[in-house]
Amino acid sequence: MQVKNKTNGFRVIFLSVFIIITYEFILISQNNVIDILNYFGILKDLRFQLIFSMLYQVCSYLLVFFLIRRYIFPYKVSKYQLKNPIKIYFVTAILAYLLAAAVLSFFTFVFYLEPSESELMFEKLLKGYPWFGIISALIIAPICEEIFFRYYILNFLETQFKPRTAVILSALLFGAFHLNIRQFLFATVLGFVLGIVYNKTKDIRHSIFLHFIFNLVSFINVVVLINPSIILLAIIAVFYVSKVNFRKEELEKV
Repeated sequence: MQVKNKTNGFRVIFLSVFIIITYEFILISQNNVIDILNYFGILKDLRFQLIFSMLYQVCSYLLVFFLIRRYIFPYKVSKYQLKNPIKIYFVTAILAYLLAAAVLSFFTFVFYLEPSESELMFEKLLKGYPWFGIISALIIAPICEEIFFRYYILNFLETQFKPRTAVILSALLFGAFHLNIRQFLFATVLGFVLGIVYNKTKDIRHSIFLHFIFNLVSFINVVVLINPSIILLAIIAVFYVSKVNFRKEELEKV
């Protein structure tokens, strides 16, 4: 993607952070909205609160997408065909999960990072209302987060930074977006891998699908314990993905 933009790198980072903080503010405010509605006798049932929460998230994303498209990043992005998609999906899914699990396991072992209150609450909701987890974690999150962080934030950062730097910055912002240290570690690694895939394909469908696979694995609570072979395998996988030629041919702008 070639975009001529007079803005400097600092301004691009500032705008990216501002966009994410704005969305965080909108998202966090949903609890206040639910409390107000509950005060007036609306949404007293937890099931309706969860439905309202999902709708609130989707509407918030749509509002942010509109603002970005209208005022921040009004560009179209060139797409690339993916070479050997099954192989790429398989290798990248293994890479993302093993690397994220290894990083999280290492820091948990060294610093004993306890699950946050929000993590425990979400796990409790999944056990009591699995449909909420399926819709929220396997549908809304992969689609909306990939459009937000990969299509908009990553492409916007690439207007002023080299692709590798833009991928790293977008991954760090994606990790910080989750607002706790454990998910920061997990999401940053995932964001890095998804950023590589999106940067080399410029097709958001691939990162959405891989994000779905990653969340699905987490959803069924598959645990990978730390050991040297996992870390070594993750490093090899990173090297492999960084060298493989994803792009088959460049297509015209759409």
